[in-house]
Amino acid sequence: MAAGSSRPRSALTVYELEGDGYGYEKGAFATAPLPWEDAVRRLTIGAGQGRFPGMLERRPFQITTLRPGHGTGIAASAPDRVVRREGQEVSVELP
Repeated sequence: MAAGSSRPRSALTVYELEGDGYGYEKGAFATAPLPWEDAVRRLTIGAGQGRFPGMLERRPFQITTLRPGHGTGIAASAPDRVVRREGQEVSVELP
């Protein structure tokens, strides 16, 4: 996922599911809020809600801040931060 916005505050939501079948129709999915605060360059990965069979207890997030020559174009860029959320909310400040 890429963090960064031209707005001072913005938010996304991560939506996870098993990846096969229709369990999500019966509530087998999880969501987590991702608010971004541009003034302090902070991304928060919310604690999340919901569960589904096979859900990772420790979810890794590779976070890349988009800027000229980094996180854009065809060539892959190394993430600015790799964060593991282990069920609790976690915040990370970015360049």
